[in-house]
Amino acid sequence: MHKLDGQAYAVKVVKFNRHNDQDKVLREVKALAKCNHSNVVRYFNTWIEWMVVQSSDEDKDYDKGGNDGAFSKSLDAMLSIQMKHYHQNLDNVLEQSTITENTALKYFQGMVKGLDHIHGKKIIHGDLSRKNIFIDANNVIKVADFGLAKLLGNSATAIKSGSSGTKSYLAPETEKGAPIDQKVDIYSLGILFLELLGSFTTMSARAHAINNLREMRVLPESISTYEDYILQLVAFSPEERPSTQEILTWPTWADVSSSEAENDDRVPIRTGDDHQAADDDMPKLEDDDDEMPKLEDVDDEMPNLEDDNKNLEVEI
Repeated sequence: MHKLDGQAYAVKVVKFNRHNDQDKVLREVKALAKCNHSNVVRYFNTWIEWMVVQSSDEDKDYDKGGNDGAFSKSLDAMLSIQMKHYHQNLDNVLEQSTITENTALKYFQGMVKGLDHIHGKKIIHGDLSRKNIFIDANNVIKVADFGLAKLLGNSATAIKSGSSGTKSYLAPETEKGAPIDQKVDIYSLGILFLELLGSFTTMSARAHAINNLREMRVLPESISTYEDYILQLVAFSPEERPSTQEILTWPTWADVSSSEAENDDRVPIRTGDDHQAADDDMPKLEDDDDEMPKLEDVDDEMPNLEDDNKNLEVEI
């Protein structure tokens, strides 16, 4: 709970090497900063914390006849991302109880709307799963966790992929390490749609249904009404999968009562005036700028190793 505004926030902390991992860890920040939608997790603030780590060289120098107990100092970078806190995710909900068909459709529609906004910002989420879909107190879906997000350039239509992500939700081209585009997220939506409609009571039943869909394109009889939709989403060829815009035109949404708010006023906020001086010196991540920021840009702000600890805030 924040002392000034009385609100609860979640802070994701990522430790990284400033020389080797900077693009990877800042990718999530830039993805969050680009997004401003009621079905995407709300981002507030980001800062970098430089931690001075003192380590013993005793083991390293022992074989070389060095001085026992010698110490060296190094800097570890900790990236903190402040986001809106949500009490439960879709995984919690589906584990605890079954949901009605109407609720399943509403949840899925919220996912598609959030993903449509994300794709509109030239972002591939890359790790959609039930653990990365949150639900707020008003039962509104929030797409979260951009840790594997990939940013498409102005002229890029596909980028190289690894096999990162939650295996059950991975598109075939992702597993093969082939070039990918935003259609990998559509495949993940197909698995999520199955989970929402399936009302599985055991993990084994869920796993069996997902495997049947992925390997044999077979669905449980109980959700045959939506078979055509799901099979489109998990088409083997990315070109055959619909876009989020196309999904939102499906006639199935006509029966879904929409109680979710439209895009809200989502201006990132600051809490406290003491960070302003640091904000003015930091690089900005503009929505239209597809170049990744470099931590070398803030070398002048790095703490001296004699200092015990320094915090550095990054305005996005």
